[in-house]
Amino acid sequence: MRNRAHLKRFFRRAALGLWLGAAIGESALQAQGIGPLFPEADFVSADVGEPAILGSFAAVEGGFDVVGAGEDIGERADQLHFVYQSMTGDFDARVRMESVTFVDVWTKTGLMVRESLEPGSLQACVLATPTISGVFFQSRTRGGSGAASVGSHRVNYPFTWLRLKREGERISGFAGFDGVHWSLLGSARLALSEDALLGLAVSSHSSEAAATAKFRDFGYTGAEAKGAIPYNVEPPGPSSRRTGLAITEIMYHPTEREDGRDLEFVELMNTDAIPRDVSGFRLGGSVAYAFPEGMVLSPGSIVVVAKSPGDLAAIHGVSGVLGSFENSLPDDSGTVLLRDRHGAVLLEASYDSIAPWPASPGGAGHSLVLSRPSYGERSVKAWSASAFIGGSPGAIDPVRLSDLHSVAINEFLANSAPPDEDFVELYNRGDKAVNLGGAVLTDDPLLAKYRFPRETVIPAREFLLLTESSLGFALRSSGEAIYFLAGDGSVVDAVRFAGQSESVSSGRFPDGSPEVRELASRTPGIRNAGWLTRDIVINEIMYHPLSGENDDEYIELFNKGTNQTD
Repeated sequence: MRNRAHLKRFFRRAALGLWLGAAIGESALQAQGIGPLFPEADFVSADVGEPAILGSFAAVEGGFDVVGAGEDIGERADQLHFVYQSMTGDFDARVRMESVTFVDVWTKTGLMVRESLEPGSLQACVLATPTISGVFFQSRTRGGSGAASVGSHRVNYPFTWLRLKREGERISGFAGFDGVHWSLLGSARLALSEDALLGLAVSSHSSEAAATAKFRDFGYTGAEAKGAIPYNVEPPGPSSRRTGLAITEIMYHPTEREDGRDLEFVELMNTDAIPRDVSGFRLGGSVAYAFPEGMVLSPGSIVVVAKSPGDLAAIHGVSGVLGSFENSLPDDSGTVLLRDRHGAVLLEASYDSIAPWPASPGGAGHSLVLSRPSYGERSVKAWSASAFIGGSPGAIDPVRLSDLHSVAINEFLANSAPPDEDFVELYNRGDKAVNLGGAVLTDDPLLAKYRFPRETVIPAREFLLLTESSLGFALRSSGEAIYFLAGDGSVVDAVRFAGQSESVSSGRFPDGSPEVRELASRTPGIRNAGWLTRDIVINEIMYHPLSGENDDEYIELFNKGTNQTD
């Protein structure tokens, strides 16, 4: 057990509710529906089931770093490290998992309540794993019996939120992305005594190595806890029937740095449940790299190949970076192939910086991540921009939920005819008002051209119009990009457009929907009109005639309207 004075100092710091090292206090957590942190108390650190490596914990600002080994949590007995306190009666606790080191695909960490420190005692827990095994609820309802696991949820470090609730004999486990909205994983009835042990559990699923889990914001669940909200991101998985390996992230256009470090990288993940020997496999296409002999990727593991491994490791703190690959990833469009040792193409991921590809990886510092692998890596629908500038090399890219992400660039005019002005319209597609204070609207991601004043509020389902006079800059009629940035500079929404016809605006229809096209009429500050339909269309293209002669190539135009067109 740790020194009482040390713990008191920790809990005074923890009451600040620090989030990812930033000064977001407890009041900010409560504003999101997250309850206060646990009050001052003594936590006890103990190994359960005599793991081969002794565990430990350290109090840090905002939570605990817990080190634990052990064969497993589950079956008829548990082997883990447990940091706990006695809890009387009902409770509703939650914690944010910032990270857990990858020792095994079944390394487990999370919130646990148990009858005693006996390995086979009654217990219920909501557990997170490092990657593809996700989050689930587990319980042992009879002492010494096998534990049952139910439910599944995507891990989302550093925003993997876990919740454990006791109501009499019923224990329920939840998972979420923001500490407010929760998905129920499962429930069980346990005949626990009135005083049970509640705390933080870590088992590395190995007798040879320990795992470190970073628990933050451990406290009571707020009264405003809500049901899950939909999100358009899948758990990690294969993107091809050819292989369980997947190209999961491509950083092709990192922002230029004053120190000259090159942060281009390609990330590969083994989404299979079995190890994969990648000896002699090669990255091809725009870059070239051969994986070393004897290299085996364990299930759920992630490997990063970089243009400059030392630079990437220094900036992102990623260990085991491979490289360097030959050539460079083009800043506009390129292809990354994965070939097996015989040269057969297993994966082919081509990217571009123009729509419908996301705009922010094309110069705003974000990476391209495989967020919907079921579409296949060849589909643009499979890819999205990373949650943070710099991407997430060596880790699963998180879903980042915030009020700002309900606001979209909804309509814009870049080729205005006087007395009209260029404009950008924002739309709040969410169900509550959003304060834009501190956010930025710009056409240069490295320059905050217009920063929203404090208390700039956009109500739910409403619009906010900004003209070039209020913004202080005009848009280029020949085409460029518009960025809506969070206060930390990360891109919330971005639109890249080509040349725009005079007085013809572009936008989303219906309001807030994914696709941006020319609109039938300008509608600044109100609901968007439908798509602009033009009579003249490109109807046929002969780009490769059988004769092989350039003179036999042609393009056919068709007037599908009822009027003659000049």
